[in-house]
Amino acid sequence: MKDTVVLKYGRKFLFFAFVVGSIMLSGCSKIKNAYYETTISVGTISGDNTYNSFGIFNSKDGIVYYTDPESTIRTPICTKPNCDHQGISPSNPYPSCNAYFSTFVNCSAIVGENFYCVCTPEDKGFFSKEFIKADKDGSNRKVIYKTDDICYFGSGIYEGGYLIYTYYNQEDRNGNKLEKNQIGIIILSLETDEIKRVDLSPAYNGKILTANVVEGNIYYMISYNTEDITKYDYDYIVTEEGQKLLKKISKNEIWRYDISTGQINLYDSCTDNVSSYRLGFGHILKGYKDDQEFEITDLKNQKVNKLIGVDYSKTSALLFDEGVLFPQDGRVDIWRYGNSSVEKIGEYNEDFLSIIWVSDKWVYALHKTSEGYKNTTCKRDEFMAGQFNLRDVDLYTE
Repeated sequence: MKDTVVLKYGRKFLFFAFVVGSIMLSGCSKIKNAYYETTISVGTISGDNTYNSFGIFNSKDGIVYYTDPESTIRTPICTKPNCDHQGISPSNPYPSCNAYFSTFVNCSAIVGENFYCVCTPEDKGFFSKEFIKADKDGSNRKVIYKTDDICYFGSGIYEGGYLIYTYYNQEDRNGNKLEKNQIGIIILSLETDEIKRVDLSPAYNGKILTANVVEGNIYYMISYNTEDITKYDYDYIVTEEGQKLLKKISKNEIWRYDISTGQINLYDSCTDNVSSYRLGFGHILKGYKDDQEFEITDLKNQKVNKLIGVDYSKTSALLFDEGVLFPQDGRVDIWRYGNSSVEKIGEYNEDFLSIIWVSDKWVYALHKTSEGYKNTTCKRDEFMAGQFNLRDVDLYTE
């Protein structure tokens, strides 16, 4: 297979692209706290696969499955002898399988010795949500928190000992369109099972795009409009004047929530001269339209690195734990955070792999083949050396 990663300066590198997906970790109790400090991304309702060093988790018909990245074998998490691992059906109205949680389940994660997920219980409507904790095999489960007024899952992350779950409502329980989206955050402490709920001010088309836990604070990026765009005719919106209006009323901001005090402050905002604006892995990236300049702020120490003189104005930058990736002209350029700037350390063929996540041990990606894209895994140390010993996985076949 052709090597499509170019290593420069003879240095070993680490990277991954953040694509909305999910990841989870497991381990023995003696290193449990180490997992609490590891970022675990949670997927959207349309992409419920989760990835970490332990493997890949997803669900089908309410049964939660695990895929081993080494063998690519996919099995239910239930370990009960002679269990048929069946979900709910007319002939099986009360499933006994420990891997069965609900027809709709997301935010699945194994952290330390426990399994977590968020479920919409059967026959209770889409506004009902239960935050569940169980043993790793799905047994001994308990409901930590339940609510009947949250419909849509917005974004999520396991990080710093917390599950940060964001939500929004576009309709009321009767299906009537709300004038403004209801927005909020559920914060679950993985150490104490304590729940905090933060209901934010309603906003037109408001959503929380992503969140990070940094030094006892939650930084979250919110997107919203300052007025209702539905009052404008479509023929006007698509004009040059209408597009200028949309840019004017569209806002992207980063807010900071102090977990201990509950205080909320506006931390940063996307201004008119900014073309790229990202929050991820304790960093904020801001790209400026006219100056070919990017600023990357480390939220732990407030240090700002700059990347100057490279035109990435038409790319969608992707943050990772040690740097940032810029897709450009069929390749992805990899830059790493330095003491006072960022440096380019490599590149790879954008058409060959679409990176989903990189854990401590594994790279998860979509691999382009003659049959189309396939989910694939590769050992991280091999991948960083430019070796692509890929293992294609079928996430929907046991």
